[in-house]
This record gives sequence, C-alpha cells and structure tokens, in this order.
Amino acid sequence: MFDHVERVISLLGDLDGHVRDVGPLRGLMRFGVPDSFALCCLPRFMAALESLHPELNLAMTVDNSRVLAQRLEEGLLDLAILAQPELTRAFRFETLGQQSILWVASPAIGLPARALSPDDIKQLPILTNPSPSPTFSILMDWFASHGLIPAKVSTCNSIAAITNVAVSGGSVCVLPTCVVQDYLVSGELVELAIHPPLPLQEIMIAYPRGSGARAIPRMVEIIGAAMHDTGFVTSEMNQPLPSA
Repeated sequence: MFDHVERVISLLGDLDGHVRDVGPLRGLMRFGVPDSFALCCLPRFMAALESLHPELNLAMTVDNSRVLAQRLEEGLLDLAILAQPELTRAFRFETLGQQSILWVASPAIGLPARALSPDDIKQLPILTNPSPSPTFSILMDWFASHGLIPAKVSTCNSIAAITNVAVSGGSVCVLPTCVVQDYLVSGELVELAIHPPLPLQEIMIAYPRGSGARAIPRMVEIIGAAMHDTGFVTSEMNQPLPSA
C-alpha cells in the first residue's frame, strides 16, 4: 500500500502546485543547515530568498547533520542539508556534491614540513565536531582503520569557534575546506600533509516525501545557486540564480 499512498500524495502535491498562484512563495519554511553552509553560503542564500520570495519566512536551525536528520524525522524541519545521511524511503534526497575536510593548524605550532602519518598525528591535541557528527565519525574511523586511538580529542559544536582555536595555535583541527580556504590563502592556517587524507563527505538535500510540490524545488534551486563558487562542495549543481 505504501507505494500507492506515496503516488496519491505526490499527485495531490502536483495538483496543489498547479492550483496555487505561481508567484512568490508564502508562509513558513523550517530549514536545517550545517555550520559550514551557514558560514560559507547563508548570506547569499538569504539575499536570494528575500529577492525572489519576500513573503516567505524562514525558521533556520544550524546544527550537525545527525541532529538535523533527527529533527527531520520528528517533523520539526521541512528541508535540511545533510552530510553522509542515512538513506531511507521516508525522505527524498538530492545530491549537492562532496565536501572535503582538512587537517589544519597554525604555522606557529611548528610542525615538521614533511608528510605526517596517522601515528604522528595521534599524539597531538585535536579539536573537532562532537559525536555523533559525520566529521567526528570520519575522524575516529580514519584512526581506527590504522589500528590507532588518538591521545586527546576535544570537541566543539561550533565550526567558527574551532577555526578561532586553530588560528590561535591551540590545537590541530579538522575543518571543511570551504571554511578555512581564506585562512590558508592568508597564511593564518596551514594544511597538514597527512597521508592518507580524510575521505570526502557526501552532501545532500533531504525532505519528506509528499512535501509541497512547488516550494521544495524552488528552495533546492536557490540553495544550488547560493553555494555556487563558494567551495562548499568539490563538485556542485552548477546553475544560475532562478527567477521567481
């Protein structure tokens, strides 16, 4: 029965989209984003949304992807950007691209210029996002794949705060490339040459099946345009800013 009910809901959504005025969106959209999107893409996203849909109100939640996925499941969000989501039939997923994460530190720490091994890095103080974030899972799985346990891993739920600590020289940090790219150019941070590198994160948009047929595609278009050329993902949906 599930497939039949899903089809009926989809058809009703299509009908609703055709019956409604095709103008700007109205109402409230509950939108969940990770810190990296908030830091790199949110200003452009908000500007585009205000220009195209000035009557649409946004309730924004910024948190790690595991928390956002839970809120989506509980019906507390209409749409979320997630890293490494668990794919379920309850939601539709659209791939935005892959996000790279880097080992970075202040040059003041004075680490050797040579390539570092997992055994080298395990002795250093590390600061990253807390469990159960995808970044934390990737980091611990990376060490475990080499049969290692890092000596000291501290966590913080704010990427902006982690970046400040990295710049101050307080810790070696694991951060998305899009967040630290300007610091790397300015020389405030350096990328550590650690082999093998940390794996890429798959970044997706997720929303419940049967969501409003007109609102969700428009939001997806604006998200794709807002992240264009920001480095948020390594490969992206290259599309121009949509019209109202």
